[in-house]
Amino acid sequence: MNRNNLTLTVVLLGSALLVLSACSSDSDDGDAASPRSTETTTTETAAPDVTDVDPASFEMDGRYVFTVSRDDDTATLCVMGDGSITCSGKAPEDAPDVTITPFPTQPPSAIILDEDGLTWYMLEGIPPAPGKLGPSQRISDGGVTCETDAEGSLDCARGDNGFTVDHKDGAISLRGTVRVTAEAGAPETEEAGESQSTKPTAVDGGVDGDYRSTNEPAAAGTWCGVAHPEETSVYVHEGSVGCLTAENVIDEYRDRRMSEGGGNTLAMQVGEWNCSSPTAMTGQELGQEIFNGTGPVAMVCDNPDGTRIATAV
Repeated sequence: MNRNNLTLTVVLLGSALLVLSACSSDSDDGDAASPRSTETTTTETAAPDVTDVDPASFEMDGRYVFTVSRDDDTATLCVMGDGSITCSGKAPEDAPDVTITPFPTQPPSAIILDEDGLTWYMLEGIPPAPGKLGPSQRISDGGVTCETDAEGSLDCARGDNGFTVDHKDGAISLRGTVRVTAEAGAPETEEAGESQSTKPTAVDGGVDGDYRSTNEPAAAGTWCGVAHPEETSVYVHEGSVGCLTAENVIDEYRDRRMSEGGGNTLAMQVGEWNCSSPTAMTGQELGQEIFNGTGPVAMVCDNPDGTRIATAV
């Protein structure tokens, strides 16, 4: 071997030793050069916390009134107080019809939950709610607790009884004790030919002036001017009554119905008068009977002598 070849061989061997030495050094660092293991971490998404809402934020005339939005662009309306909760929704087809005097028998549009169980009922004609119960919120009062889930479905419970209103279409489902709700016999309907043949038209200040300054008897078919600060005209549908009397009855009923009215039509007595706020469906039907279809009825009061007064929506 000549000198040049010997020199090249030594150089190559030296390079190889350096490479081996480097590899050995890296390996001596322990796991530093070892392939890293891949670990998969599974993170579970926790359900959102439920926030308690102060019922006082929904206070209306001694009760708590709120809505819950639904996917069908409507809302569930609820009235809570005195250990009960009443919420609107879609009753199942097998739910019994209800008869709420003085309105005709009809399918229920709401459910009541109280200490005695569940009762199919109606809930319409309530003034706008002060607030909305949002997703994952809870409200409690008088032993009743209502809670929404993350999607907006509402569940209310008292003891072993409760109901759910679905966020999609407002379908109501029940659990627990359901009481019999339908009363025997629907109220008699007005005989044909007794309703007004002329289309009533509201007249500002009453047909003969401001009826707040007089109480001359007004016959059926008369609009009694403006009643209550919210300017509601009172219509005499049956019988004869002084317009001042009619206005005072409507005024008193409107002022007291939310705190003293019974059930979900807020039925109550004002003196001898039986007053209530009809459901939307009944309001439309009464509007055909009383206002010849010009608009739905908002409030109606009946006197034992057969006199009836009403206000339009």
